[in-house]
Amino acid sequence: MLLWVNIFLLVIEFLLLKKINKLFTPLGLFVLIWLIALLFLPFAEEYYSYKVSDRFYLFYLALTSVNIFLLVFSGNNNKNVERKQYNRKYLSKLGRANDLVLILTTLWVGLFFIDVFRKYSVLWLVNPVELREMFFDGRADLIVGASYSKLLLYLSTFFSCALIFYGNKKKRLYLPVILALMFATAYLGRNEFFKVIMMYVCALHTKYEWSMKRWVMIGGTLFFVLIFMSSLLNKENRYADNRNSFISAIEAIGCYASGSIIAFDDHISTSTELTYGTSTFYPLLRRLGSQVSPPNYTEDYIGNINTFTYLRPFYDDYGAIGILFLVSLFNWILIIFSVKLLRYSSIYMFVIYISIFPVALFSIQGFELQSIEFFSSVLYCLIICYLCKFKFVCL
Repeated sequence: MLLWVNIFLLVIEFLLLKKINKLFTPLGLFVLIWLIALLFLPFAEEYYSYKVSDRFYLFYLALTSVNIFLLVFSGNNNKNVERKQYNRKYLSKLGRANDLVLILTTLWVGLFFIDVFRKYSVLWLVNPVELREMFFDGRADLIVGASYSKLLLYLSTFFSCALIFYGNKKKRLYLPVILALMFATAYLGRNEFFKVIMMYVCALHTKYEWSMKRWVMIGGTLFFVLIFMSSLLNKENRYADNRNSFISAIEAIGCYASGSIIAFDDHISTSTELTYGTSTFYPLLRRLGSQVSPPNYTEDYIGNINTFTYLRPFYDDYGAIGILFLVSLFNWILIIFSVKLLRYSSIYMFVIYISIFPVALFSIQGFELQSIEFFSSVLYCLIICYLCKFKFVCL
């Protein structure tokens, strides 16, 4: 019963966003992802033989109710707001900074791609799951690490999207899309590719105000790309049970998304020790020089599930209070950036705006800003955008 109450409230929130023409925003994406995950939850419960407790539903019911309240009283801003104009000299400096980052990204991702296939091409073809575990465990003997590849990839994407939004039409600004595909192919990962694509789609939609038809075409294309990449990672399971890899991939995606809810529900029923900020603010603490240990999300819960939704770091740090207050604060930020037109006010706000889209997209798996590579790329992009204002920056 509580499941359907939550679904009903999400539908109301979705309709409210449609009414004020704010579906194609971080909040609209967030609501859609969670609505799909909750609709698939009964199938995941059957698949994993697990019943989600009323405790989770009550938590999420409170959060969705607060979201609707904040959305109704946050107002709406549909006025035509012109983007802030920057002088040509500043944008030229930013372009040269981006060119430097693009060169570094191309070299780093290219070396990573070549190194993986030079040493592990057979394993990539025969047992991709084992190779991916080697990447996660740090057992892959590579000259170039995946961590800096991801950081540079995200950083070049932020710069390129910002320059596209402010009128730069150079074709090399789309190079990070090709590099992301190369990295995802070698790394056997979907997330990095979809984050980059999502930020480009966001930048182009914000600039050109794409229609619903184009969004449906993009969504359909990305879905089939996701199915194809999931099929690669399910090759081992396909051979084991003699099942079609396409069907197995669809099942894996559905159960993986809703399975994160199951994993989180099991986690809150057993977790007792609070970490008081070291989980939520891990990337910031590391950048400030703290030697705090990274959150331990590496071990699988059941099957192939090792994600616990974006709620976990807040719960681990502050328990139920963390979910009710800190998550509500995060959701309020989503609402503000979705309803208000802050993205047009400055290049800094635009970078933050496009960075929120991947956070919303992968909220069903985890809190994306916990990724030190993603967090650092946002931080470095904002710092460089600020430094380019000054004459002493020789670019």
